Amino acid sequence: MLCLRLLVFYRPLTLCLTAILSGGLVACAEQDLQVRDAGVRTLVPGTDKTVGYMVLENRSQVPMILVGASGREFRAIEMHTTKRVEETGMMQMRRLKEVAIKPGETVRFETGGMHLMLFGVQELNEPVVIELQFQDGTHQYVNFDVLGLVH
Repeated sequence: MLCLRLLVFYRPLTLCLTAILSGGLVACAEQDLQVRDAGVRTLVPGTDKTVGYMVLENRSQVPMILVGASGREFRAIEMHTTKRVEETGMMQMRRLKEVAIKPGETVRFETGGMHLMLFGVQELNEPVVIELQFQDGTHQYVNFDVLGLVH
């Protein structure tokens, strides 16, 4: 599998090649952004939207700014956060234009906090591939597992 972060401006080109040889996994050089625990909740019958979760770790020396995501199985993907409204005590979801990840920082997209809203979903086939898009023009493809309704 080839993971390629196309880099623009002054950041060095990061190329990650992962191969399976003789049944063993050969890992490549460490990537600037590590993504783990990536999962998309299965569809509730009768709906065409769901949520995605992941953990992002910035291993570079520069900030990374996530500005979007896309996937061929979705009409649209938006970044959202959930916050409690002080006056009413109700939870409210709002769209995020970007998510900044400082050098050395770990950011979690999880239940009750930041998450990906996935719209126009017909079916989910594992792995679900989502492209993360960054402000500097780079992108990274991530394989998401399909999670049950309760996570």
